Amino acid sequence: MTHVGIALVFGYLYQNVGFGADDVLANYVFLYGTTLFLVYTGQMAVTLAFPLEVEILNREHFNRWYSLPPYLLSVILVEMPVQVS
Repeated sequence: MTHVGIALVFGYLYQNVGFGADDVLANYVFLYGTTLFLVYTGQMAVTLAFPLEVEILNREHFNRWYSLPPYLLSVILVEMPVQVS
């Protein structure tokens, strides 16, 4: 829903921009803003999940149940299908 909302806002703000060479700065601002939006929404999942991962890491790694590389590998393998799709 966030992507749809931002698409509507950007569509309204940059309507009829880009048909002439006099609006190069507006095109640049649009591309830069769109790129920032996509990067930060991708990072938000990591930011929100980090406190939960630290709690699990503290419990399992520092109790010496297993080392850090297998834990990180398992997290990457579990998250990869979600990120690819």
